[in-house]
Amino acid sequence: MKDGGPYLSALERFPRVAIGHLPTLVEAMPNLGQELGLSLFVKRDDCTGIGFGGNKVRQLEYYLGAAQNVQVLSERFQLRRAGRPRSV
Repeated sequence: MKDGGPYLSALERFPRVAIGHLPTLVEAMPNLGQELGLSLFVKRDDCTGIGFGGNKVRQLEYYLGAAQNVQVLSERFQLRRAGRPRSV
């Protein structure tokens, strides 16, 4: 990301484990845009490299980063995260 502004700067203070292919592409949609009479672009969150993509991958990167700072009390330590498989 070339210029994330203050939001990206604020996120940099949190630990993160990079698991996705980020940032994802922003692609022009010239045919649909012409049909609608505007310049149309889509953010390709399906290209994160993980099956469900999007914000779920970004969020998981921060959960894994935070988990690295947790004291593991036993060899059976597990990190579990649940959520909807699809956005509605």
